[in-house]
Amino acid sequence: MTKFRSYKGRSRQCDDLLKTPNGSDKQSQVKLRYSLGKEAQKNIRAIDGLLREGKDYDKVYSIKLPLEVRSSSYMNFDSQELMIQDVLEALKNDKIDMVALCGMGGIGKTKMAKEIGRRVKDESLFDKVAITVVSQSPSLTKIQGELAEMLGKRLDAENERVRANELYSRLTEEKKVLLILDDVWKPLDIEAIGVYHAVQEKSCKILLTSRDKEACNVMRIQKIFSVGLLSEEKRGIFS
Repeated sequence: MTKFRSYKGRSRQCDDLLKTPNGSDKQSQVKLRYSLGKEAQKNIRAIDGLLREGKDYDKVYSIKLPLEVRSSSYMNFDSQELMIQDVLEALKNDKIDMVALCGMGGIGKTKMAKEIGRRVKDESLFDKVAITVVSQSPSLTKIQGELAEMLGKRLDAENERVRANELYSRLTEEKKVLLILDDVWKPLDIEAIGVYHAVQEKSCKILLTSRDKEACNVMRIQKIFSVGLLSEEKRGIFS
């Protein structure tokens, strides 16, 4: 644009020379007109180039907004919420005493189990909720101790059978207890822990998480929910 304004100014300068008396300084007029002609050609080429570049400018307004990018590690919130609701319904069922969340590691089974534990207390479905991490190399005394402490009882005995009886007694003192056994790798002897008879007597129910569906089958889990990764279309995670 600066060049175009300069060209316009020089054009007026040429007009002023032509208006001088007797057409004086004709040589200067000729030189100036020649120079203006050269500049006019350059300006025409520049304008033509801008017009060619500008023919695609209207396409800018048709660009589509990018799709929302989400995490690819976990189930999406809606699907996870639906599964939690299904687990809660299973826990309300008087004919179901043991429920499992089964799936590969790192997909949110533990977080879902904790969320379920929080909700059953909020909704007064259970009087107490106790959770313990079983792990790949389970320790029965550790499991017994953690469950008992979460129920307000300390197990002082060292003998596993005595501890199992004490835990059973504590479980039967409550109307309804939910025991969350997290990260079960292989079939767990819940009778040796001290919870089997309490389950049979409807004093408590069990929710466990596991990577191994076969382990759940061996333990005769009545309702197994398969937790898996979904497509990349929609994903999310409980916080």
